[in-house]
Amino acid sequence: MTAVDVAAPSARGPGDPAPDTSDYRIVHRAMRVDLHRLAAVAGQLVERPDPQRLRLLRWYLGGMSAEIRNHHTVEDDHVWPLLASLGAGADLLEQLVDDHERLDGLLARAEVLASAPAATPELETVLGELATFIAGHVDQEDREVLPRLEQHVSVEDYAALQRHFRGSLSPRLLPFVVPWATSHATTEELAGLLATAGAPMRLVLRVFGARFRARRRLLLAPPAATRRDRRLVVVMRTLSRAHVAVFRATGGRIGGRWLGGSDAVLLTVRGRRTGALHTVTLMGLRDEDDLLVAASQGGVDHEPQWWLNLQADPHAEVEVRGERRRVRAERVGDEERPEIWARFVAAYDGFATYQARVRRQIAVVRLRPEPDGGDGAEDLSRRSGARTRSARGASG
Repeated sequence: MTAVDVAAPSARGPGDPAPDTSDYRIVHRAMRVDLHRLAAVAGQLVERPDPQRLRLLRWYLGGMSAEIRNHHTVEDDHVWPLLASLGAGADLLEQLVDDHERLDGLLARAEVLASAPAATPELETVLGELATFIAGHVDQEDREVLPRLEQHVSVEDYAALQRHFRGSLSPRLLPFVVPWATSHATTEELAGLLATAGAPMRLVLRVFGARFRARRRLLLAPPAATRRDRRLVVVMRTLSRAHVAVFRATGGRIGGRWLGGSDAVLLTVRGRRTGALHTVTLMGLRDEDDLLVAASQGGVDHEPQWWLNLQADPHAEVEVRGERRRVRAERVGDEERPEIWARFVAAYDGFATYQARVRRQIAVVRLRPEPDGGDGAEDLSRRSGARTRSARGASG
């Protein structure tokens, strides 16, 4: 780690405006969501080889790897030294640098495996490990680093960091990185980015955005939904809408319990594209203070929208038996999942049928209570500035 451009940092003073770190958060969101997506695609390619999709996976992974490495280099050479010079980051820096070294090794391994003639289970495993590790890493930065940037760093010095992030990336990668990152911005965030971006960024989006989106659709497109699945999703949304209305009208006295002694959970998440709030009803199991839910979607072979939204923003709200609380979502790991999945099957044996019907592994999600006053602990409606859309499958 080298100290660059921090000889005379202009620390943020009382009353000075805080820097807008939304661009940092958008890139973190893109990393978190898309590495999980790539792991899922790798699993599909193991079962159904497709040379075109494998080539697209190499392209997408290569672009993400280059941006992640660039991101790490700028953090190590500029962000961490700046925070250290302001007395705002010394307790974190060693661990974060070590994380970067491990992540870079996983990226290199994934790229080697993706270059093989066919996808292998090891590629799926390494991408899954990479996705899980980087999700924890950027979550820590969102909780502990970005608030320090906002509190201690001046708008001018943050603008210098932004120039390092943008200027150090190879021009040949801009056709990937610009549309990739902006595709993870909400409508409001994208408007803000375009309002402050220079002409080169707008030009890159105009010239390369459509081609990027077309190639990504070919890569990430899930299996076509069957007529049965489409009907089932409509039925579930209708029932969920009615359940939400009854639950809230009675304070959870009616509709608050579910199968096998489980709880009905009203989960409210923020749409990853619109920023609007969406509420969906789920079966929940208690694990001390945590709640456990399953992204089964009734055995439809598509990830439910509420889970895709949580991967983009893990902060959410739940209502259980008339009590509302703020939570943070995280995927249950492979070591813990079998025991928890058995609890879901014991409560309702239909879960075993759901898993047998789909090619994806149904995610089990842990909802941990947020401490009062913690990052993301404020009411979601204040965070997003959006109205709630109840029981629409939490589409974003």
